[in-house]
Amino acid sequence: MDKNFSIDYDSPDLKIRVSGTLGVASANQLLDELKGYSAEEIKNIIFYFNDLEYIASSGLRVLIYSKQKVAPDSRLYVIKPNEMVLEVLQMTGLTDHINIQDEY
Repeated sequence: MDKNFSIDYDSPDLKIRVSGTLGVASANQLLDELKGYSAEEIKNIIFYFNDLEYIASSGLRVLIYSKQKVAPDSRLYVIKPNEMVLEVLQMTGLTDHINIQDEY
């Protein structure tokens, strides 16, 4: 399966660009790659959702894992989610724990 995400580590930021659908297959693949990064070196995790059309519950699991992976003083950002993705994040209460922004 082709990856619909890219990861770029630019100390201290881990930048993740996701497009299309973040469902079971892509979420599992993304989780596997995220496990290869050291939490001590990451200050911010930034998810660029500009091109994300849909996020499934398995995609939400990636966000929760990412938030738990970083140090307590670190931040998790979601950049430019579409209306549907933002609504899912709001309904699940994740917007209380992540920063939603138009740019980073």
